[in-house]
Amino acid sequence: VAWRYRKAHIVAVTNPPFSIYVPWLLRVKSYDIVVYDAYPDALVNFRYTKKGSVIYRAWSELNKKAFRGANRIFTLTNGMKELVLDYIENSSKVEVVHLWSSASDFKAVLDDDNEILSKTDSKGKFCLVYSGNLGLTHPVEKLIDLAALLDPEIFSIIIIGGGAKEKMLNEIQEIKRHPHVHLLPWQPVDLLSHSLQAADLSIVTLDKEASNLSIPSKTFNILSVGNPILGICKLDSGLAEIIIKNNCGIISEGYDLEYLAEQIRELQRNKDLLEKLKANSLEASKSFTKLNALKYV
Repeated sequence: VAWRYRKAHIVAVTNPPFSIYVPWLLRVKSYDIVVYDAYPDALVNFRYTKKGSVIYRAWSELNKKAFRGANRIFTLTNGMKELVLDYIENSSKVEVVHLWSSASDFKAVLDDDNEILSKTDSKGKFCLVYSGNLGLTHPVEKLIDLAALLDPEIFSIIIIGGGAKEKMLNEIQEIKRHPHVHLLPWQPVDLLSHSLQAADLSIVTLDKEASNLSIPSKTFNILSVGNPILGICKLDSGLAEIIIKNNCGIISEGYDLEYLAEQIRELQRNKDLLEKLKANSLEASKSFTKLNALKYV
């Protein structure tokens, strides 16, 4: 970068976090920044440091300098944009560009051929499916609590993935022994279409500390196949904003599980409502296509 690409236009991404400072440090003349994760705010929210600490103040100063030198700064949600604006005076530099997906990336799978439904003996049931990282920012354990309020003859809760909470979830389920809760490890990538299409209601979780720091990319895969979303997240999060704006699912902060269970039971009973939410998800996906990538150009 220092010599060969000094005159090139650079796009720096916050993954890893310090990569966005490289163009500024090397005095690259033209660069953009894509903010996928907001630092040092994420470290504060997860209590790794405090506002006012040496780490926070030093990192914030780096942000101000790197952001000031950038031509444009892209974020994934309006909440992330607000965080970026704490470090920059020129708000016209900052643009929200959502992630994207495409239904053409996923093959159609009939229920009789769906390996996820077969593995969990869930054919014919109303399936709630969570597939993804079982990390600290995802309150997936609430799904096991929710299971106690849903009829095991009618509903199936399928949790797929791995991460920091995997052991805890297995321990809770070992105690609760809900017959309709199924914990599966990461599945082969060629079963992604199966896990998406096993769901009558796809689950996306984001705890309150992470509500404005990111948005799970699987949200856009779910929309592209026309699944309604159960978002367990804050009402002012970027995830909730998508669900509310497009009327494509249910939002719960995870406190009133009795009410959430009744909403899910209503979806299972009311096929017209379920079909409406599915249609709304497909319609919403038209705003999150690969054309979004052109906004970076």
